[in-house]
Amino acid sequence: MKTLIYGGQHLLVTDAVAYVTLEYAAALTQSSLAASVTVPTFTSYGTPDEVALVLGPTLPLLAVGAPDDVLGDDASCTTRTTADYLQDTAARARIVRP
Repeated sequence: MKTLIYGGQHLLVTDAVAYVTLEYAAALTQSSLAASVTVPTFTSYGTPDEVALVLGPTLPLLAVGAPDDVLGDDASCTTRTTADYLQDTAARARIVRP
């Protein structure tokens, strides 16, 4: 699991969600674009949740290892929403990459 840090907020996500979100943010930055995404996250209790973010050139995003992760192995945390997000966001990154 990873913690995405965005605007001072800490968001618990799977590793795959963190990496594809960073990849899309980088592609948007390289193309001088911005976009909104709804990221599948987890509460501190492990309940699935979602957070809407704007990604773009002047919006810093950081992914770090999640300390004291209550969910353990993040492979078991992949929901249909997460799978759809991963596929859609990876496709969007390929489209906007220069």
